[in-house]
Amino acid sequence: MKKIAMSLSMIAFVSMLAVGATGAYFSDTKAVQGNTFATGTVKIGDVSNMPVNVTNLIPGVPQTTMVGFKYTGSTNADVYVGNTGNPSTPAFYLADVLKVKIMNHSDNSIVYYNGLANGLVSNWKAIASDIGAGWQYYDVTFTLNSSVGNEYQEKTNTNTVFLFHAVQTGGGAPATPPLTTPY
Repeated sequence: MKKIAMSLSMIAFVSMLAVGATGAYFSDTKAVQGNTFATGTVKIGDVSNMPVNVTNLIPGVPQTTMVGFKYTGSTNADVYVGNTGNPSTPAFYLADVLKVKIMNHSDNSIVYYNGLANGLVSNWKAIASDIGAGWQYYDVTFTLNSSVGNEYQEKTNTNTVFLFHAVQTGGGAPATPPLTTPY
């Protein structure tokens, strides 16, 4: 009798599973059309006080100018600076003897200190991180190395190009050195 009761219980259990698996449920589907997806932007807009024109450089005497750029991207970015140039007279290429100090104008934090301008040719230097849209200003000080001699008198270079590079926050510096970056 016990075996019959167990068998009936098992049959009832399997029957309930079968009914539950084939039971009808109400359902509905709605298609929503006209969806829009748009990408953000990383973009440097206008620049101020550029190109830089520093005249009457004297060894050891600093000259400061304020430069700026307007970040117009829709997503926050990190910004790097570099430069490129082509020395027309290699022995007197001023970027080889010109020290550069870059300070954030708003908080006076130093972002590049007394490196030679030609140091920005081989390596990008981070000057801002996680910035949003708006103007960014920097005080840039140029000092002719105090060790230069008379051979540097009356020399002018106009072939040093400053490059600003923005990348989505956390994206890292560009893979190629500024010197090889086309402009």
